[in-house]
Amino acid sequence: MLREELARRGVPMPQAKTAAEWEAMRGDVLTLMQKEVYGIRPPKPDRVTYTDVTTWEEEEVFMSGIHDKYRIQVEVELSGRKASFAFHMGIPRTMEPCPAFVSLSFYPDIVNPYQPAEEILDRGFAVASICYGEVTKDDGNFADNFADLIYGGRERGPEDPGKIMIWAWTASLVMDYLMTREEIDHDHIAVIGHSRLGKTALVTGAFDERFAYVISNDSGCGGAAVSRGKGGETIEKIIARFPFWFCLNYQKYVGREDEMPFDQNWLLSLIAPRKLLVASASEDLWADPNSEYLGAFAAGEISKLYGRGFAGPDRFPEPGDRFYYGDVTYHQRAGKHYLSRNDWNLYMDYILRDMGR
Repeated sequence: MLREELARRGVPMPQAKTAAEWEAMRGDVLTLMQKEVYGIRPPKPDRVTYTDVTTWEEEEVFMSGIHDKYRIQVEVELSGRKASFAFHMGIPRTMEPCPAFVSLSFYPDIVNPYQPAEEILDRGFAVASICYGEVTKDDGNFADNFADLIYGGRERGPEDPGKIMIWAWTASLVMDYLMTREEIDHDHIAVIGHSRLGKTALVTGAFDERFAYVISNDSGCGGAAVSRGKGGETIEKIIARFPFWFCLNYQKYVGREDEMPFDQNWLLSLIAPRKLLVASASEDLWADPNSEYLGAFAAGEISKLYGRGFAGPDRFPEPGDRFYYGDVTYHQRAGKHYLSRNDWNLYMDYILRDMGR
């Protein structure tokens, strides 16, 4: 049924029959997704400086003193220009290195409605929380902080990065820092985001293979959902409201999804053979759970080349369905567009099980 649906919609599948063939294609696919959707990833900075700017008051009252909190200032220099942002990090006091989340967040505080920080830390996970708006604002201003760092006052070209790629690039700078912390289990770090930040998490994970887990929550159009035949938000609708998320080239596919030489399953496939977790909400028709599931299902065809593909049922999901098969995982909860405590607990359950705990 689902393969027939992919064929009916005309969703293109990468023509790789072995893992080696896919690895040979990977560079070209990364280039394609940059030039046509998200923009060219910024280069390696000339210099990055990390400074612990935690105040005594912040640390003293955090989680009743049973976990540690840090605020890390990141200053980046590129082509003579500088920009900076701070991220918050909570680390549980454990006797061994702990798994961690790089969490792309809408809020500056580590504790917020989308992030049950106390529960995350109590379960033995560290969390590095990046407020995306402090990197560069969620608007068309490309002279703002990290957007200005990259553009330096020049006009955007057709392949220049949109805001999603800029946010994803800075998430990798936070990953660089986590790799220096001995409290962190460097082999078990996830990147997670919701909605537009779910799209960003996918881009982060596709371009940074250090992330063992890539978690996309309700990411919809331009994220986990295939664009062909999609309900709710389409390329036309997302470009009308948020053209700055993507490179200018993406606009040529407005109303012409069938002409794309790719679809969103190609982005998801870049995460193989690492762990991809795609989540939907049953009432989130704007994101379109069926199209998100098709994206995960199609990406599973590439994961299968590594012997650990997606083997969910050959039907569209229903609320409460949780498919944990191989390296591609999908779950759909009842309810609306949100990153809930239940979602977080499912993700943590998955990672702990993958770690053998």
